Amino acid sequence: MQPEPRTFGTVVFDLDGTLIDSAPALQGIASRFLAELDAAPLTIEETRSFIGNGGWRFCQRALESRGFPSDDDAVDAHYVRFLKIYSAAPASDNVLFPGVPEALSRLREAGIAIGLCTNKPEAPTHVVLEAFGLSFDVVVTGDTLPQNKPAPEPLMAAIEALGGTARHTLYVGDSEIDALTAEAVGCPFALHTAGYHDTFEMAGPPTYRIDDIPALLGIVLARDAASA
Repeated sequence: MQPEPRTFGTVVFDLDGTLIDSAPALQGIASRFLAELDAAPLTIEETRSFIGNGGWRFCQRALESRGFPSDDDAVDAHYVRFLKIYSAAPASDNVLFPGVPEALSRLREAGIAIGLCTNKPEAPTHVVLEAFGLSFDVVVTGDTLPQNKPAPEPLMAAIEALGGTARHTLYVGDSEIDALTAEAVGCPFALHTAGYHDTFEMAGPPTYRIDDIPALLGIVLARDAASA
């Protein structure tokens, strides 16, 4: 008898709050940016609550929190400088969550296609990936398409580039943005509880809930183990 087909042939990950804790790095970046405007630095709590919608929106929230104009033209005027500071920041200020490289290797060894779909700008995304030695079959950043998550286009672009389908793709993230993106695409969602999920209340329960990235292996590879 033929074994049952694997439930998930494709896994796509968010980055910030899912594979790395970028809040300390972004707090430092925002503080350097705001210092040039003679403004007080962000707290770590503010920083965590601002993460998820991409660099431009993070810049807007930082400006708004310190009483600066935050309309599109005002943010555009500051964003080039913010992005320059962001792109030049050392990756060492980010913290890689435990077991991430090993989990990605296990998925690859099992023949799972793995991708990254993040709202983080392209330049700092690749700085982080190179610093931690992380590689993906497909990388979709906040600069890849005109749309950002929670619009479905970025995640669908990643899934299609991997040759997968929404039904057989698991999207792994930590935030409301990620949950809404998975819902828009129609794919199962795994919530990484070590990320920034405590800043929102989900409209409904995630398909899966994991406390660390290695726990994902028990979900994705379970059918293989059962049929071995």
